[in-house]
Amino acid sequence: LLETAVAAVRTAVALRGSAQSEVAGAEALVGAATAQVEGAARNLSYCSVKAPMAGLLGRSSVSEGQMVGPSYAATLNTLVETDPMWVQFSPSATEWPLRDALLRMGEVAATVAYGGDASITARGRVVFASNAVDVSTSTIMLRAEFPNASGAFRPGTYANVTLDLGEIPNVVMIPATALVPRETEFRVWRVKADSTVEEVRVEVAAREDEFVGVTKGLAAGDRVVTAGTLKLTGGAKTVEAPPEPSASAPAGSPASAVK
Repeated sequence: LLETAVAAVRTAVALRGSAQSEVAGAEALVGAATAQVEGAARNLSYCSVKAPMAGLLGRSSVSEGQMVGPSYAATLNTLVETDPMWVQFSPSATEWPLRDALLRMGEVAATVAYGGDASITARGRVVFASNAVDVSTSTIMLRAEFPNASGAFRPGTYANVTLDLGEIPNVVMIPATALVPRETEFRVWRVKADSTVEEVRVEVAAREDEFVGVTKGLAAGDRVVTAGTLKLTGGAKTVEAPPEPSASAPAGSPASAVK
């Protein structure tokens, strides 16, 4: 009986080993099958392109059935994000100190108007300022972000940007034509009591339509030259021109135009 029991145990152990081998073999087959499924899914994913963002597609560059791939590199299409959108503009670097001070104080609001139709506008905010001045233009690039749910604005659209600079005290408004750019600063020709002119460095704070606000360099009541400024030299005589029927300066502007 003992020998019979020992033999039965040995047989059971042998069967167990055989069963474990079969299980290991089956698991290997399952692993191989899983790898094949994952490979097939990966290959299938190459057949579709998922957009990384919501936006607007342009004209397709390839047609259905055309060969593409590593050896046939081609841009299938171009996707652009339209909501929100960004507008870049580059004011003069001489105006940067004021804008920098406002940006440090908090959010600076921006109104974006469609270049071809001023009635189409969007309200946004300044989100970026370049860390360097463009030496070729003496400007500094700013970027504003604004919502565009209606899709009225498209990439590449020309737009007019107006920044909300808040209230600026002690500003003298003068015609923009009086400004004479000098590399990184602005100057104007101020008319003295004897009708001769002198060149004065000014600091520009803001622009409003055809006028600019000057915070330093001029005082209320000063007269400035608005025409022929590039031909003037210090001490030159000027003659005051009669008022023109064009748009007048904002209320409170002390500057008058002379030629």
